[in-house]
Amino acid sequence: MKNRRCQSKGSTAKTRRARRRCYFSCVFSRPSRLRGNSGQGIIWILALLLLHGSIALGQIDVTLPLDGYYHPGRYMPVRIAVVATLAKSQVLALQGPGSMETRIMVGGDGTNSVLVPWLVYDGRASRVDWKLRDAEMRGGPALKALADEQRLVGYVNEAAKARELFGDGAIVIPLDGAEALSGSAAAWETLDAIILDAASAARIGSGKLGELCAAGIEIVVHGPASPDKKWPWQQQGEYWVLSHAGAGPRAAGYDAKIYEPVASWRAGWPVEFRRTIVLLGVVFAVGILGLAIWRPRFYLAILAVAMGGALAALGYWWHFQFPVEQCSGQVMIVDSHWAQNDYWAYQTSAAPIWADVRWAD
Repeated sequence: MKNRRCQSKGSTAKTRRARRRCYFSCVFSRPSRLRGNSGQGIIWILALLLLHGSIALGQIDVTLPLDGYYHPGRYMPVRIAVVATLAKSQVLALQGPGSMETRIMVGGDGTNSVLVPWLVYDGRASRVDWKLRDAEMRGGPALKALADEQRLVGYVNEAAKARELFGDGAIVIPLDGAEALSGSAAAWETLDAIILDAASAARIGSGKLGELCAAGIEIVVHGPASPDKKWPWQQQGEYWVLSHAGAGPRAAGYDAKIYEPVASWRAGWPVEFRRTIVLLGVVFAVGILGLAIWRPRFYLAILAVAMGGALAALGYWWHFQFPVEQCSGQVMIVDSHWAQNDYWAYQTSAAPIWADVRWAD
């Protein structure tokens, strides 16, 4: 506001005019101060948003049980620990260059720690990032890609035996004794072999050992007797070995044979969808043609309403059309000792879109 002039009349016969300045103590009367405070206010708002994001990320601790080693195209384990109580469940996204984004619900349900499988398909991947709400953490734990000929061996209480069996060329790393090989067996797929003592094998259980073997991991147990009677263990000196070379590819990568079942797919929307569009167009064209021949009163108004209604109906119908097409099936292979049951799913999209694949262990 600008300063205003106020006029007052005296009580005597002769009127006097006195000029007085009236100052208004309003913040809007000082634009120079407002401009200075507005910049500071923006800085404070940005600082609060960054602080909120850092607090959210500070509640999450992401570690790599295998020291960041991975075979491209195989799952690797990632442990997510909630180090502070989250008020409600939130979606945490594991991401990074050359990896498959994985989303997990954390917090709110008392979950303090969870181990999840994470797929890194590119050997150039160098780190794991994660995102919680609108805050993103970059430059997380480093990744170390393994060559095809390199073997990654994990051990529990058998460090000397692991190096003796697999030689100096293998990368040998210890596994956490308390939570060794926890979570989904597929999460440990990047391991080539595991060597255990008898007590560790008994604690892990025959069921989990079979799942690890199904993931392509060679299980070696150091002990006097077979760990169980369920699986076809082979004795090799003082060790018991369980291994199975499953049918199909070991790593998730491009292979022309994998895509042979869907080789007949064509880009774009499927034939049934395009046929529906053509039929709807024909019905609308016939209706407009009939209206043009009939030419009733208010013909143009009726035509405008019909076209607007058709466009609105088409837009509403289009809103519910999902461009992703999926084909899936199961393959079962049975021999004298093993029964391999694989579930395959193929997806293609007629338009750019995010599509989720639900994890099934």
